[in-house]
Amino acid sequence: MYASKKVQTDYRDSEAQTDPYSPPYVIKVGDTPEVLTLATLGIGRGLPAGLHDVEMIERARERRQIEANLEPFSEIANDPKKVAKRRKILQNLELREWHYREREVEALQEVRMKVLVQLLRKREEHQQEITAKRLDRIWEERCNEKEARCKAIQQRYITALRKLVCKRLASKEPSRKRDMIKEYATPSSQSFAPLTRLGVFPDRGSENYVVKNAYLNTYEGLLELEASLARSALQPRIHIKPMEMYTKDGFLRRAFRHQEELARLQEVSNLLS
Repeated sequence: MYASKKVQTDYRDSEAQTDPYSPPYVIKVGDTPEVLTLATLGIGRGLPAGLHDVEMIERARERRQIEANLEPFSEIANDPKKVAKRRKILQNLELREWHYREREVEALQEVRMKVLVQLLRKREEHQQEITAKRLDRIWEERCNEKEARCKAIQQRYITALRKLVCKRLASKEPSRKRDMIKEYATPSSQSFAPLTRLGVFPDRGSENYVVKNAYLNTYEGLLELEASLARSALQPRIHIKPMEMYTKDGFLRRAFRHQEELARLQEVSNLLS
């Protein structure tokens, strides 16, 4: 489909068209413009031209100039010296081209080698980081195990030391027989107040001796119990003796002197107000 310049300009869009507009052209017979040697280049394929592309274009231009300066082969076909000279020039051009390509290949290999070295270095650093984390985790686990074992050993050491101390004290104390009369005569002995640490629980089974009565466990029972009591039992018989602020001689007691001073100050303040 043919698209004119006007249509290209009106409907040009960066998302739909990436190559610049190239107008149609006509070449004269026998004419070969130099710009046509760049027809194979395009956006992303040599354009815009960089340093490498410029060097390639200059090298191709130099080769075309050298080939243009050579005499036609049809004119020198009968002259072996000129043919040999022409062959030597072309061989030199080919050698130069091959040397240039070898340098390009070496440069590409160096770039790839650098990239490969960087990737290997990153992989090695990542592997070292993973190894370091794993070693740190193992070290932490071993330290925790060591601390737990040390605590267990310390606990066993303390227990064994206490047992040895108890045995030593028991060996020093003279053996005494149990005095039943003394135990039952002393209210703080094991017979009356046994220790819980020795495996004796005096409060065990105490719920069996709890008084269970309907008069005490229900509200109706409490009302019935209250109604059965005499009125005198519900009236208080405690009489509070009034406090005596003055002695028999008419002097104010020492405990009430401060209270008396406060009362006087209150009266004075009331008169002033």
